[in-house]
Amino acid sequence: MTDSALMLKVITGPDPRDRYSIPAADFDYVGAVKESIKGLRIAYSEDWGYAPVDPEVRRVVSEAVRVFETDLGCTVERAHPGWEDPFPHFWTIVAGDTDLTGMRRMMKGHEKEMSPHLVGLLQRQWTAEEFTDAKMIRQMVCNRMWRFMANYDLLITPTLAVPAFPLYMQGPRSSKRRWSLPAIGSASPSSAI
Repeated sequence: MTDSALMLKVITGPDPRDRYSIPAADFDYVGAVKESIKGLRIAYSEDWGYAPVDPEVRRVVSEAVRVFETDLGCTVERAHPGWEDPFPHFWTIVAGDTDLTGMRRMMKGHEKEMSPHLVGLLQRQWTAEEFTDAKMIRQMVCNRMWRFMANYDLLITPTLAVPAFPLYMQGPRSSKRRWSLPAIGSASPSSAI
């Protein structure tokens, strides 16, 4: 745990290349590891209420939850922030934060070497409405998450929905679960508000 705290201490803080980066924390991560978390109230969501999560990932996270409850003395409550899956808007946000002109120029002649999702993103013609709708979804998620976390000290949730899969594989292969990415720009904003 101390190694993780040391890593956080090194990587946190503002980055001039990222306008969304936040100021450094006003506490010492390494020192915080030595403090007790007994009595903290923790929200636990294994799937945000909508996301497909591999059974093995669910099992591992459930074991971690038990450690927080029994060994560390925390109160853990299963809870979801209460929004529908915002992921269909993800690629629109990526496109809106990308130099589409420059990326399209760089892509020419290299499409077969690139991820099909990135090629699709760059070839698609985006509308102003799609960008503003995605921005509204991002703001809604941020606002609801802020209100949700006002009731909790920490959040436990899987980092990834699937166990590791082989290098160079586009994503996990499964016909039983919805692991593939949605068609770029395929959702309406009203479904998530």
